[in-house]
Amino acid sequence: MTRRRPAPTHRGKRKVLLAATTGAAVALAAVGVLTYSYVFASVEPQAKVLYEPTPSQRVVTHRPSRSGVRVPLPTATEMAMASTPTQTPTPTPTRTATPTPKPTKTATPRPKPKPAPRPKAVPKPQPRPEPKPKPTPKPKPTAVPTRLPDGRPNFLLPFRCGQRWRATTYAGHNPEQGKIDWFFEDGTTRGQDVLASAPGVVAHISPGSGLIELDHGGGWYSVYIHMPTFTVGEGQKVAQGQKIGEVGSVNTGVAHLHYEQVYDENGDGRGSTPSEIQIPLIIQGAKYALTESTDDVVVTSKNNCG
Repeated sequence: MTRRRPAPTHRGKRKVLLAATTGAAVALAAVGVLTYSYVFASVEPQAKVLYEPTPSQRVVTHRPSRSGVRVPLPTATEMAMASTPTQTPTPTPTRTATPTPKPTKTATPRPKPKPAPRPKAVPKPQPRPEPKPKPTPKPKPTAVPTRLPDGRPNFLLPFRCGQRWRATTYAGHNPEQGKIDWFFEDGTTRGQDVLASAPGVVAHISPGSGLIELDHGGGWYSVYIHMPTFTVGEGQKVAQGQKIGEVGSVNTGVAHLHYEQVYDENGDGRGSTPSEIQIPLIIQGAKYALTESTDDVVVTSKNNCG
């Protein structure tokens, strides 16, 4: 027997509309699930995380299945994403690092270091030498006039400078006051040098008595006796202090020098003894008129001391 379906009521129309809507939703859900699975299967893990909807974004509509498992339906966002074509990311061109050429170093000569200045040596203070006392200048000898007021030469002692000679006489001399015998006070008399007591010319030589007579000009003469040797000749010019011979003992028993000063009073051109012997004798500015009774006199020679 065939049953008749009851005529749809308003409630029944709602159920039919609901079922149709549900079926359409299920179909869309199935399409979304497939699309979802395909899209998210081809996207990289990062994209899955990027596009996975959060629980708040999901509006899940479940449908019952035969096995009793509730299957979630895709959301509108998931469906929109599924319908959007996947864009392949454009690869960013990799920049190749171009090596920067290193600048070529040009060898620059280094300036030589200047030597450090050496410290100047500080001189050690040295004691100042005591100033030496200036030597007292010796007084210059007073210029002796070549002639005395009476016209005679300035006769000097006829011996070496600084020698000391003793003057003596005796009664046998004629005259005793005008003749002097000289003996060396500080040593041997024999062999001592005899010097010219004034400048002049050799007027006469007598080897037998050891005599030399010098002409000093102006009528004045000097006589030297008892010399064994002579160093000058007749007519020779001599200077004051020049050696003319040596002391000896010719024509006498004791070595000594006999000395006289003579003036040519008669103008015959020679000094005659004993008549023209001058008294007193003047030697180095001092007058001598010795006698046998007077004491001997010691005189230091100033001859040839310059």
